[in-house]
Amino acid sequence: MLNGLSGWRLGLRWLKIVTSPRLLVYLALERSRFSLRQPRAIMVTSQTLLPQMRQAYPACQSALQVLTPGVACVVGPATPEAKSQARIRLGLPADGFCILFVGNDYRKKGLTTLLQALGQLPESCFVAVVGNPAQAPQFQAQAAAAGLAKRVFFLGALPEVGMAYQAADSLVHPTLEDTFAMVVLEAMAHGLPVVVSSARYCGIAALLRAGQDALVLEDPHDPAAMAFALLRVKQEPALETSLRAAGLAFAQDHQWAALAQRQSALYQQLAIQKL
Repeated sequence: MLNGLSGWRLGLRWLKIVTSPRLLVYLALERSRFSLRQPRAIMVTSQTLLPQMRQAYPACQSALQVLTPGVACVVGPATPEAKSQARIRLGLPADGFCILFVGNDYRKKGLTTLLQALGQLPESCFVAVVGNPAQAPQFQAQAAAAGLAKRVFFLGALPEVGMAYQAADSLVHPTLEDTFAMVVLEAMAHGLPVVVSSARYCGIAALLRAGQDALVLEDPHDPAAMAFALLRVKQEPALETSLRAAGLAFAQDHQWAALAQRQSALYQQLAIQKL
């Protein structure tokens, strides 16, 4: 029995599938791909994704394993000179507290709430937005309506995001849905203190110690809580230092070299089982 709007949407989704030969072929391929043939391992990017995979593919529960993404290297914090040069090249203010936001789907990644939070922060705080330039006009209008136009800088899709990490003082990732969130790991590898949505919304948060590795937003829809977290990073030097150090250590433990060894060991184990 379909129940409410979500039920109707699910019903319409399945109706679209069963009346489309193309989608039926995709469904058959997916079923074949995820049928449990031994030996087999299915890797997922975070603990948060596990329940969804178990529900979608119940026959594969024993094969599911978590293997997170990683970073190529730990760059470390930018020097004052490198930060200054990065801000000049990106057209950002030389002074002030730079809050970095990176994402292509601005709404889904929480930019609306971030702009609301910015209005509660001191004038010295500004936001640098990196991502899909096609979405910028809508949020530029929101910033202008709130009197924040001069404090929000839309940088578009940068060929090298590393420069934005160098220019920033903190990264905020108030995402409403993310299976992992590479941007958080990359920011940590650049020595940035991070404010991020809780594990309910963001996969990487399940691996983080709240208040130690990062400041965690229980509700990314809450601009006051977001503003408070960012203000703490700005005004509490001891907290900023500890977040930087913990983030660097976390990134150090999540480099591709070590993760590749784990993946290789898994492949070898499966190969032995197949013999």
